[in-house]
Amino acid sequence: MIEKLNFIPRIIDGGTGTELERLGAPMNTVAWSAEAVLSNPELLRSVHQSFLDAGAELLIANTFSAAIHNLEAAGLADKFEKINHDAVRIVRELADSSSRPCLVAGAISSTTFSGPLDYSRLLSGEAAVAQYARQAEIQVKAGAELMILEMMRDIEQTRYALEGALRVGVPVWVGFTCFTGFDGQVYLLDTDISLERALRELDLSKAASVGIMHTLIEHTMDAVEILKKHWSGHTFAYPHAGRFEMPNWIFQDAITPENFAGFGKKLLDSGIDSVGGCCGITPDHIRAFS
Repeated sequence: MIEKLNFIPRIIDGGTGTELERLGAPMNTVAWSAEAVLSNPELLRSVHQSFLDAGAELLIANTFSAAIHNLEAAGLADKFEKINHDAVRIVRELADSSSRPCLVAGAISSTTFSGPLDYSRLLSGEAAVAQYARQAEIQVKAGAELMILEMMRDIEQTRYALEGALRVGVPVWVGFTCFTGFDGQVYLLDTDISLERALRELDLSKAASVGIMHTLIEHTMDAVEILKKHWSGHTFAYPHAGRFEMPNWIFQDAITPENFAGFGKKLLDSGIDSVGGCCGITPDHIRAFS
């Protein structure tokens, strides 16, 4: 399915949500950066533009936190379609006006911003699949050329999200969020589920790409090594720097743009096909890497 894209992006953008916060946009206490689509659309546009100017060939819409289970908790359920549509539209307009090729990705996630996933807020079975499909459909209609499942960190919801996203007919990338435990094993964030188990038990045969995202830079290479043992298709990685204390990103232990560029090259040299950054990674980081 990855062949459906006009080209394969080498450079992904950085942390849109944290860049919004760094520039002064307030973060919603439940839905994090999703509300900024409504409250700060021009700032959001400028953030995406800055990543495009820095060399990004793939812009990811600000929809990571715009799942219905987050917007309902934030009292924004009636804005679900508008937030998901407008977030993609903004990126689509920038890509269309760019003098060089740039792809537009939509994003969906099961995260509940509650540490471990709050399953009391998540649907299951066909209801979950249909809800993920609905969010993906809105984004594709607004101009997304591919869908990225972001911060996937269990088996059940990843399976539902993948099935739902595949229903809209565009390539789907699956991004796992991981950490390296004290025992040296790589686990999905906030769980005892090993990345190896997830890759073994999930049917990823219809995914266009599988990658590691929103994972600390120092843990990313451990996860990449496991990924490469279990997945032979297109791969991506976009790590983060810092930590999260809802609703704010703590820009602690930030990596310099020069060091990030070096790590990005290391990822490419290891065989990762597309590289960018997540939370805490700014346009300066992407520019240095580019």
